[in-house]
Amino acid sequence: MQTLQPVLRRGRSVWNQVTFPSDEFQERVRGVRGMLSDGGMRALLVVGGGERYQDIAYLTNLVPLMPWTVVVLPVEGEPAIIAGIGGGREIPFVRTCTWVADVRVAPSLGVGMAQILRERGIEAGRVAVAGFEEHLPVALYDEVVGHLSGYELVAIDDRLAAIRRRKRARELGAMAEAGRIAQLAGLAAVQAFGRGGSNAEAVVAAERAARTAGAHDVRVLCNLEVADALWPYEAPSTVRNVPLCAYIAVEYEGYWADRAFTSPAVGSEHYRRACSGLAAMREAAREGARVADVAGAALREIGDEHRQMALAYGLGGGIGLSLDEAPRIDPESDELLEASMTLSLRLCLGRPGEPPVLVSDLVRVGQGPASSLLTPV
Repeated sequence: MQTLQPVLRRGRSVWNQVTFPSDEFQERVRGVRGMLSDGGMRALLVVGGGERYQDIAYLTNLVPLMPWTVVVLPVEGEPAIIAGIGGGREIPFVRTCTWVADVRVAPSLGVGMAQILRERGIEAGRVAVAGFEEHLPVALYDEVVGHLSGYELVAIDDRLAAIRRRKRARELGAMAEAGRIAQLAGLAAVQAFGRGGSNAEAVVAAERAARTAGAHDVRVLCNLEVADALWPYEAPSTVRNVPLCAYIAVEYEGYWADRAFTSPAVGSEHYRRACSGLAAMREAAREGARVADVAGAALREIGDEHRQMALAYGLGGGIGLSLDEAPRIDPESDELLEASMTLSLRLCLGRPGEPPVLVSDLVRVGQGPASSLLTPV
């Protein structure tokens, strides 16, 4: 599902040390440092911000406010965060959101990275980097690489992503809570719609419920103005399309969960097929299974008439510190599922001109059928 990113995230922004105490990050950092040391690398430089905060949040708990934030993690020595260029108005707040003690601003990203490396006694050698090519615009990339010309830079984005795909116990807990909030938001939407509200009023009720429950970011797609397509909220509307079809994604403590639903839907043939296809995906999503086989299980259940719409809206994929992690559930994928991966599985069924039927589940991959992280609310 393609959703719009808000310009300003205005939800709950704290470091919840009950959910993620400092020892959680020490364990994560220990694992990453082991990978760096095995590769002969002396430090890791991570750039992130905006929509691409995954690696920074994984290491520091920080979901960056600034568009370009940097984490410098030496194999030996204390890490540091560059949380801005120039002024440091946000630094006191940023320090409350992370276990990292050294939080600073820099005259430029390249100058700041090089300075911290030298402070940690790293004057040359192999240095791992992540987020450079994907996140930095050309001019800023050239500036950063120019200041790091004395180092051998090694991109390890894929290796960090592989580490993040296997969720730790506390991460699963945060995702379960995000899932609970998404379900509360969906319930609020259904209740507003059931009272005779418009689809737009249902969306507003969903976001209000999610924010009240502690969400940091909320994304909603709904059949607002037309019955057979999902769109983000743009303006108040009195249009009432029955049934209400919506997709709600919630970010809590940096972690995402989502829910897709249709109300009312129980009893319709499309709903029965969608639920059957979703159950088939859960059954197929096991450790070592081919992603293509998970997709194929759903497509066989829903039949050829629904294949085009289901693939157009997507069958789901990995989810965690990003709403869209690998792997993507696709009938052409040759990827394999790993234990402790978390997946958003979903189906959208319907015909052109008719309201779609949406169903979904948030699951964890294990040796048997995938287990849902969602509990009734």
